[in-house]
Amino acid sequence: MLVLFITDLHTSLKDEYPHDIDLRQNFLDVLRVTKRYNYDFLVLGGDLCFKDGDSQIYRWQKSHLDRTNKPYFIIPGNHDDQGLLNEIFPEFILTGDDEIYYKQSLGGKTMLFLDTARGRTSVKQQDWLREELDQLRNQRVTLFMHHPPMLMQVPHMDKNYALQDRNELMAILKETANPKDVFCGHYHVCKSGMEDQISVHITPSLFFQIDQYEKEFAVDHLNIGYRLIRIENHNVLSGVHYLTGNRKA
Repeated sequence: MLVLFITDLHTSLKDEYPHDIDLRQNFLDVLRVTKRYNYDFLVLGGDLCFKDGDSQIYRWQKSHLDRTNKPYFIIPGNHDDQGLLNEIFPEFILTGDDEIYYKQSLGGKTMLFLDTARGRTSVKQQDWLREELDQLRNQRVTLFMHHPPMLMQVPHMDKNYALQDRNELMAILKETANPKDVFCGHYHVCKSGMEDQISVHITPSLFFQIDQYEKEFAVDHLNIGYRLIRIENHNVLSGVHYLTGNRKA
């Protein structure tokens, strides 16, 4: 089973070019180039919109996602609006805490999709995660979320934008000893880390990449990245690929 994971799209409104970057073309280029892989499904890891959730942007993205003729799954990021996402993509249902989290059985594997858009998870979501992981304790588990669940040695992001309840979330992940693969974004870098049996893989943005060694915010480069994840039996292999980002014409 092959999964395409893209995150931090930050798509802008038509004729809007933040930092002189054509974010819409970046998104279209990734969809076009990745057709050749014949992936099984696509996961969008949050921050679909440039600043705030916008129905115009979501509708534009949906029109192009539907044209891929591939199943796709969405989790919200801190620049999204769960209510608007649910309105435009009604299959992604709001819980009582206005979060979008769920599980999917794909290719014989159960995958978990979390909502960290508010910078932390609700008690209700934590209880749900604990119950789901307990049922999956005898298999390797794949999870998708926006924020990494632990600090990743990216000074600017760790200091200012880390997941607030990461310690609580990691404690839940550690309650069962089976391996867990977490795929996330938010940090605008390519980086992996591991703690106990939990491996965390950050995927680059479709906007710009942050210099992961600077204490203050600095752009590293404008190439855009996507991740391919191959899941076969008990093995999970993944790698990041880059494309040249688009500047305003």
